[in-house]
Amino acid sequence: MIQTKVKVDYNRSYVNRKTTARRETQNDRLLVFSFIIFVLMIGLILFAYIGQSLQITQLNYTLNEKKLALEKIEQENHQLNLELARSTSLARVEKIARVKLKMVEPEEIKVVVLNNNQENKIIDNNKKGFFLAGLFDSLIDKIGTVQAGEL
Repeated sequence: MIQTKVKVDYNRSYVNRKTTARRETQNDRLLVFSFIIFVLMIGLILFAYIGQSLQITQLNYTLNEKKLALEKIEQENHQLNLELARSTSLARVEKIARVKLKMVEPEEIKVVVLNNNQENKIIDNNKKGFFLAGLFDSLIDKIGTVQAGEL
């Protein structure tokens, strides 16, 4: 019978080679897996960055459109305020009253003042002297109410 010589390796290099090969393949797998995760994270960050950039650009366009619309509305508001000021100016109202409505200024100006008791008092702006005005007021108070047509 043929005998083979048993290889005796006290350093256990055969066993070490197997475990080293396993460790190397596990390290290679871990390295590949880590690289894939790293690439995916970089891709996700780039995707989020590009999305945010697009959203900011779109919002800037919208903001510019709103600014233009606001400027247009402010200009229209300014034009309407000018037109209102021209229409309600005292000179224009007086011109319309004199020309179109043929109004004239009154010869004598009288002011009717109503107090809380609903009594009418007539104050003449053309009165002469303070004493006569006081007498006239007291006379009106004693009489009571006076109709505007009776004067």
